[in-house]
Amino acid sequence: MKSHQAISCLLGSLCLLSQLPITRVQAELVDWTTQPDSPALDGLDVAAANPIGEIAYNYNAPILADRGTPLGRRGAGSRSGSLEDDSNLENICMSRSGPSPLIALVPSTQESRSSETPGRVSPKNFESVLSLTTQSKPTFWFYLPARPDDIPLEFVLQIEHENQTDETVYQTQLSGNHSAGIMRLTLPEDAPTLQLNTRYRWFFSVGCDSGPVNVSGSIDLVSLDPALQLSLAEATPREQVAIYASNGLWQDAITLLGELYRADSDNISRANDWYSLLESVGLEDIAQQPLIDCCTP
Repeated sequence: MKSHQAISCLLGSLCLLSQLPITRVQAELVDWTTQPDSPALDGLDVAAANPIGEIAYNYNAPILADRGTPLGRRGAGSRSGSLEDDSNLENICMSRSGPSPLIALVPSTQESRSSETPGRVSPKNFESVLSLTTQSKPTFWFYLPARPDDIPLEFVLQIEHENQTDETVYQTQLSGNHSAGIMRLTLPEDAPTLQLNTRYRWFFSVGCDSGPVNVSGSIDLVSLDPALQLSLAEATPREQVAIYASNGLWQDAITLLGELYRADSDNISRANDWYSLLESVGLEDIAQQPLIDCCTP
């Protein structure tokens, strides 16, 4: 009976997501609700399969409390932000043959808020880069262009504090493969585990002589309720990716699919799944880049 119910849900019913410490909005495949006192995910939404059995990977972004800090998933010199907005950027240590100097494989939304100044209120636009995970030591994914062997890479993880300086909890320099491609970075054993009800900020940079090229974003740890855990347990790995993505759990979705793709990179179905997931967050320009083994602390 449980198996029959799971299949019914996967083929069409919409399930309810609630009890996240964030505000949800109604999306195409799921109703988002707000329960700010609990970090648990309650309920399930599965991306519907099309008539020939393919799975649609549709990422539904949660709406979370704005901390007011601009971030950026595409590399910019000496700051976080969009490469296209910096016409004076000179990345002499980065290859221009690839799609972009440095890209974090995370969702990005354009947000706006009003900043009050004496006598007037003016809108302020910024790029919001924030993802959710159920893993206390998540994996991060980045596109790296070709670069010289001696160029350092650095990853920094901080706890965000609203009224004081952010606290650095992990920092490491990396070295390894200098070829262009998509790399993964999993927090190692000696790194602290993420905690619930805490927002973290991460930075990844390439140390060019002309100044570092940075990408940055925020990440929240959330928990799953038993019903969602059971639904995931009864789903196939491909269906699990769709469940994670449609419920806003980006880090879980990309990591599961990324590992499936790495294990079978010649599989056309895997490649199509990978493209579909990245396309859902506007990263189709790097979806065909190779997955590389890089880098080590």
